[in-house]
Formats: sequence, C-alpha cells, structure tokens
Amino acid sequence: METRVVPCHTFMPHSFLWVSMVTTIQLQPETKSRLDEIKAHPRESYDEAVNRLLDMAYDPEPLSEETLQQIEEGIADIRAGRCRPLEEVAKDLGLE
Repeated sequence: METRVVPCHTFMPHSFLWVSMVTTIQLQPETKSRLDEIKAHPRESYDEAVNRLLDMAYDPEPLSEETLQQIEEGIADIRAGRCRPLEEVAKDLGLE
C-alpha cells in the first residue's frame, strides 16, 4: 500500500484552515501602562495577559447551596454581634 502526503490546500483553501479575527480597542495610556506592568514576561501578548486576568477574575464553578447558606449564617452572626475582634483571637492563639 502506498502512502501519499497531500498538502492541505489540495482539500480546502488556506483561509478555512486558520481564521484570525483582530479587534482594535482603545485604552487610556494609564491602562496600557498597567497592562505592561502585569505581563508575565516582556513577550507575552496583551491577549494572553488579558485572558490570564479574566481567568483569575471569573470562576465558572458556582458556589454550592451549602456554601451560600454558610455565608448567610456568617453574615447573620456578624450582624447579631456574635463575633470577636481579630486582635482578641490572635491573643488567644498566642499570635501577638
């Protein structure tokens, strides 16, 4: 059996293999400077930096009902005064 390698453009035009869309956005100079500062390395693209920030800011896994209930209970405890100052807890634990 003979194996032949045929270039992809034989099957479909190159434009179907890789489509890259570019969008231009306007940034304030201060915003661009901040992006420059948070880049992981000088050659990291702005797209990579922005996606890294978005990954840190957005958690696709929602909180469970149990966790939401615990948060509500904690807020109720704070409002009812059922809490202690951090300094007091630190002292009790010998962390001062």
